[in-house]
Amino acid sequence: MSKPLVLDSYAPIVYLGNEPGSNQFERILLSAAETRTELCLSLISCGELLYIVERERGLQGLAQVEAMLEDLGVRLVQVDRATVAIAAHLKAWHRISYADAFAAALAQQLAAPVVTGDPEFRDIEGEVAVEWLGQP
Repeated sequence: MSKPLVLDSYAPIVYLGNEPGSNQFERILLSAAETRTELCLSLISCGELLYIVERERGLQGLAQVEAMLEDLGVRLVQVDRATVAIAAHLKAWHRISYADAFAAALAQQLAAPVVTGDPEFRDIEGEVAVEWLGQP
């Protein structure tokens, strides 16, 4: 099993919408399955993903994304006090959203890259590795 990958909410949203970067994400998913790479998603990022999908695609889209996460075997990672402290520190010093700070904090804790295309991660790229989807 190789190093895990941390998903930002951006990646599943792009994938579900068949937007630029979705083919690249599909290749990442196939490779992760072949190499038994664990896919991780912070509960905070999961909440962000769920509210965006429900707002944009309704309850049917919400059910679709929940099924996708389960089918992919995405591990939802609990948020503890240490993670909150790391995310708060990253948010204090970088121009990223609070939810993105949790994805970055999880990536730091797991020494794993974040899979995203969100341009906010450009500002934090020195703190965490980023596997870019498309051109942010």
